Amino acid sequence: MAGVGPRVAVVACAYMKRGGVNKRVSARRLVPEGLFAHCRTPLSVGNFLLLLALPAGTPLPSPPARALVRAGGAPVEAHYLSPASHTDPRVQGAGFFYIAPAASSLLPGMNVTATLPVGDSLAASIIPRSAVLWVDDGAWIYVQRTPSSYVRRPISTDAPTPEGYAVTGLPSGTRVVVRGAQLLLSQESRAQIPSGDEDDTH
Repeated sequence: MAGVGPRVAVVACAYMKRGGVNKRVSARRLVPEGLFAHCRTPLSVGNFLLLLALPAGTPLPSPPARALVRAGGAPVEAHYLSPASHTDPRVQGAGFFYIAPAASSLLPGMNVTATLPVGDSLAASIIPRSAVLWVDDGAWIYVQRTPSSYVRRPISTDAPTPEGYAVTGLPSGTRVVVRGAQLLLSQESRAQIPSGDEDDTH
């Protein structure tokens, strides 16, 4: 009975609805902080335990509370759990345990790439994935130049977010095409094709 009181207090502070998805235990969101960090195991709701290892020699005095994990699909938010007692032998850097929802694109044994926010924060614009075009091994977006014209410009995708990509350097008020970018690219490509009516010159 001694543990009933704390559990009731925990449920009152942060209720986490649980249910089954495809015959697997799942939760809509993960609540590892507060009293949940002490009176229950976050993995009991069907989350994945991730080992995130840093490159050898990379210092990280204080691991961030959240990390974005990618494995081919949209980034998945993972929550810090504890330092790891071992590391990935292929990386040889410091390791940390994170937990991520099981109802995601992750699978047991999968190799993932994680982005951990460290250092000072920067002002950036969030570019939705629907606005990004992949051309010539690079990421591009279309921005509105005049009411009836658009220009394509490259962007960096080194800072993924759950909504898209954090991009710096865009002037305030820049209007980005988030729907129909592929159509603009097709029109741009057609405009670069020489007309067949032009006389050949030698």
